[in-house]
Amino acid sequence: MANVPKLVTITKEMESVIGSADEGTRIFRAEGDSKTYQRWWDVLAKHFPRGLVSPGGAAPYAGVSRAAVHKAMREGRVTVFAFHILKEKRGLLGTKIVRESPYIYMPVVEMKAWGMELQARVNALHSLDENVERWQEAVRRELEGEKPDWMACFLDRPPKKKRR
Repeated sequence: MANVPKLVTITKEMESVIGSADEGTRIFRAEGDSKTYQRWWDVLAKHFPRGLVSPGGAAPYAGVSRAAVHKAMREGRVTVFAFHILKEKRGLLGTKIVRESPYIYMPVVEMKAWGMELQARVNALHSLDENVERWQEAVRRELEGEKPDWMACFLDRPPKKKRR
């Protein structure tokens, strides 16, 4: 497992189905109906046979909190695949297309590689300093930030350039 790449490779063929990445991140977004979702999922399943997990499921693989996963997603340090189902909603003033909260998946191989990298860093810090609480707090603050984001609301709406 020592030669695991840090980030997975996204081919142009995959990108045509899974969507392009949000600017400054590795959040690949796509949208459509349930048939489009099925095609999207089939492409992901084919290219990631070792599995995909949700952000909450990614946290144990990397050995971090959900807030740390969200921060890594925003900063573009991990790969994320998001699919927004589009539905037609009828109201008093007519119909409109509504984007639902996305289905979100992350490659397991990236989470395992991130966990191994973090463990190596923690071991190195621990060998330098016996004050365990200090280095644990420093690593936690680096991973989660000063204001941890536990909800990841930034995933619900695409960036302005990708909005309908």
